[in-house]
Amino acid sequence: MGGGGGFMTVYPPMKALIEKLEPGVHEFIPLEVKSEDGSASFGTYYLVLITQEVDAVVYEETDFGGGYGREADKNKRMNISGFGKPVLRTDAVRGYHLWRGAGGLVGHYFCSDEIGQFVKDNKLRGWSLDECVMHRSELH
Repeated sequence: MGGGGGFMTVYPPMKALIEKLEPGVHEFIPLEVKSEDGSASFGTYYLVLITQEVDAVVYEETDFGGGYGREADKNKRMNISGFGKPVLRTDAVRGYHLWRGAGGLVGHYFCSDEIGQFVKDNKLRGWSLDECVMHRSELH
């Protein structure tokens, strides 16, 4: 699953899942969430610093909205949703659960099916999940 955007914040059960799947890998900064006027507290959420960068996108097979390959990507790099279903190398993402893209895609986040399913099952807001296509060949 892929998504793009700025900072990612998560609530305690999501933090617990991420830490269970990838213990000690990511950094979490606690934030107390309050109403705009400060009169109500919604509890502690966490800003997640995703520390893993994985070069997994198969550019030649990913439609960037303006075509395929790195040249098309130059025009559509800012919005992962803008290029439909990203194609990822299975061997590159095996064992990862939460990561950033590499190079020009470093601002885009990706997650495993386990995390994506948790988001769906719990109807979490603020997550834009785009299904990725898994590519079976090894990198040469």
